[in-house]
Amino acid sequence: MSVKDNQAEIVKAVLGHPGALISPSKSSYRRDYPDNMVVFNSNIATKSAGKIWWGDMDATRSEYKLVEARNLVGEDLYIFYELDMRSDNDEEKVVDVLDRAYSYYLVGENGVELVKK
Repeated sequence: MSVKDNQAEIVKAVLGHPGALISPSKSSYRRDYPDNMVVFNSNIATKSAGKIWWGDMDATRSEYKLVEARNLVGEDLYIFYELDMRSDNDEEKVVDVLDRAYSYYLVGENGVELVKK
């Protein structure tokens, strides 16, 4: 099994199937949870494997699971907005996306943090 496939399986086991939806209404969810770190149509990636999961992510409510997935994978996870790592850019290196992205969430061993340039 490749590194990418292995990491994708680990993250899927912790976060659930890719393509997850957290609400049928994005605006209602943002209104209900205005202070949460929410990324609709997010892409989760690692430097070694690239994109390994996608779907709606509330990093505030799922922080424990994200850190667990990060620790099982053995490296930091990056949560990108949809346009930063679209399906046509799936194979783009994460370091290139990090250079281009205005902001993203970093999942380290101690939690989730917003990184802005």
